[in-house]
Amino acid sequence: MKITPAKAVLKTPLYFIQGISMEPFLSEGMIVEIDYDLTAQCGDVVVFYRGNDLIGHRVVHIKEQPSVTYEIKGDALGYSDGWLARSSIIGVATRLTIAGKTYSLNAPSVRFIHRLIVRYTYRKTRGYSMFIRLLATAYRVVLWMNASSSDH
Repeated sequence: MKITPAKAVLKTPLYFIQGISMEPFLSEGMIVEIDYDLTAQCGDVVVFYRGNDLIGHRVVHIKEQPSVTYEIKGDALGYSDGWLARSSIIGVATRLTIAGKTYSLNAPSVRFIHRLIVRYTYRKTRGYSMFIRLLATAYRVVLWMNASSSDH
């Protein structure tokens, strides 16, 4: 998914989601908040440059040796973006805004769903699309349960 800063300042932590490569979990028009200082974990959505475009995709594997590298993939894509060095990661998505409501992406239940997404987005077998739709519904419910207290 391509992203653009939500404000005119490039270093803003808020970015609009564009594109469909992270469907059905992240959709066009949602806003992600990026933390520039976090170290990515498996399942996190990270922001990086591909040419001149800012891209937000999920970390699906991490290699520790000889140096830390991350395999990145869009949830809806059947292929990986390849491996990125830690220095290539601009930031990690920590919050998601949908229709004016803000949700934490760091709550344990949300992180659990992220791990399931990583595990099952590579498996395109019989029943896959039904399972992904169910997982996407569970994701929205878990986000809603972990909404910022000011949003309830």
